[in-house]
Amino acid sequence: MDYCRCPGRDECRRITYSPGFVDGTEVDFVYVEVCDTGEPGVNDTFGICVPAIGYCQEGVLGGDNKPSGGNIQLHASDPGCGNTIPVCTGPPTGCECFQQCPE
Repeated sequence: MDYCRCPGRDECRRITYSPGFVDGTEVDFVYVEVCDTGEPGVNDTFGICVPAIGYCQEGVLGGDNKPSGGNIQLHASDPGCGNTIPVCTGPPTGCECFQQCPE
């Protein structure tokens, strides 16, 4: 698993699972991007991408006219881990729907 912050957007993170699993089937990669835009969490975003099956969706948790909701809450980095989070590079190939972590 990899974890990085979006360039110029400390409120956004990408988590990469490799391998990942979809309905019990192993895939090479599953990517998740989240942004904590503050309180209340109505503008927080969540995205998931599974290139192997051509799936990529991203949206606002509390205001995109979908049955959604929630509140992303990022926590400070752990000082025991060097207190740094690496910077992400561009959207992964096959995840063009991701708009939160541009190159």
